Amino acid sequence: MALILVADDDPDIARLVAFQLKYNGYEVTLARDGTEALARARETAPDLILLDWMMPGMDGLECLTALKGDPTTRGI
Repeated sequence: MALILVADDDPDIARLVAFQLKYNGYEVTLARDGTEALARARETAPDLILLDWMMPGMDGLECLTALKGDPTTRGI
C-alpha cells in the first residue's frame, strides 16, 4: 500500500484529502506545515507528498526545495 504525506495548514482540507485518499486505498500521514512535512518525509519515506503552496513558516515551495536538496528524500 502506498503511503502519501499530506501537508496543509488547514485541518479541514487536510482531513478531507486524507479521507478521500484512504477511501481509495492509500495510507496517509499528515503534516501541519513545511517543517513538519520535511521531518515526516525523513521519518517515513512516503511514496508521494502533497504540499499546500501557502503555509506558515516553511511554505510548500521551500519544503520542496529542502526535500530535493536532501539525499534521503530527493527521489520522492
